[in-house]
Amino acid sequence: LCASAEARKIYRWAERAHKHLPDTVENRRRRVDTSVKVCVVSWLSDPPEELLERAQEAERLVQDLVDGYGAAEDRLRLAQIHYWLGRIHYMHAAYREATDYFEQVLPVARELDDQELLALPSLAVGQATAMRGQYPEAEKLIREALPLLEKTGSWREWVNASAIHGFLVVAMGDPSAGISEAERAVDKAQELKSLTESAASRSPLAGAYLFADELPSALECADRLAEIAEQSNDRVLLSYAYGWRGWAESRMKDHDSASESMARSQQIAKELGGRLHLHGDWFLAARAEVALGAGRLEEVIGLAEGTTEIPLIPLGLIQRSWGQALDALETPRPDEAETHLMQSVATLEDGSHQLEAARSRVALAKHYYDRNNITAAQTELEKALEQWEASGLTREAKRTRDFLVGLQS
Repeated sequence: LCASAEARKIYRWAERAHKHLPDTVENRRRRVDTSVKVCVVSWLSDPPEELLERAQEAERLVQDLVDGYGAAEDRLRLAQIHYWLGRIHYMHAAYREATDYFEQVLPVARELDDQELLALPSLAVGQATAMRGQYPEAEKLIREALPLLEKTGSWREWVNASAIHGFLVVAMGDPSAGISEAERAVDKAQELKSLTESAASRSPLAGAYLFADELPSALECADRLAEIAEQSNDRVLLSYAYGWRGWAESRMKDHDSASESMARSQQIAKELGGRLHLHGDWFLAARAEVALGAGRLEEVIGLAEGTTEIPLIPLGLIQRSWGQALDALETPRPDEAETHLMQSVATLEDGSHQLEAARSRVALAKHYYDRNNITAAQTELEKALEQWEASGLTREAKRTRDFLVGLQS
């Protein structure tokens, strides 16, 4: 029924009841099965540390069963646990470890012909690949997983996969198709009457609206995400909601509201023990952009200088804010600014976030213009304009065209 909060409560009663039962093989299997079900309904609400401890205990139990009996049903249980261990590491942004677990699942799923378990690791590897900033590879993996999820009726997973796939399609340069897909995912979540999926699918949709320059829709989507996250007590998603809201407000030039929303997002993250690893790098980039819009240039530079080994796309976004902040200092540092702006373009294009790469080209063009390098500015603007026209972003195309006309006059 997708009533996750109620299911969590009942499964935890079951977990407590298991502790009073004899330590038989069948009861061990029941404990493992219950642990898997808790992971299914708790992965967006419980601290990843708690989920990890639960899954590792289940892994020890089922590994003993596999070693002792080798039954196919126990090997399938172990594969399910490995899938959830992968998901939990993914939530920690430990993408390499997550992928290692997912790859252990696939041979068992193929041998035992479990169609759902075949689709889930492919989807999860696709999601992890997306978070690393390798969008074309991620888009392909998730697109291939969607028909299998539909075939097996795995609608909860289908909703999240379709929403993320839509986000990727937007970022790679087709906003109309991507937003339509992400909106269909939200519609399916509403059909399921699942608060968790309704909230989770709105997070990538808010990002899709933001990067497609549909800022009022991004703001409305973030507000609805916050409302649902409050109802379902999903504090992680509530923090994401305020993060998307602040980002949209910043791009709408409402800098005071943006700063307040971002502070609220950070406060919730701190209350949760700072465990928002999955989107932490993204909202670090958002914080830098919000600070830049509010004129807090030293804060931008401090955030940027503190970044180490973060995924491609957030890195490219932070590099852009860094370069713009260096250009805006009372004593500008143009050579450093140019380096960061060029790195922003290159990094975002490496990850195939074509829309944000075009925005970085516009920022680089403004830098060149201020340094009286009109030829270089024109080159960057022409490349950005080509992207806006291909993507159907008419407002940004007009702004860039007007900039070009100004250069030529």
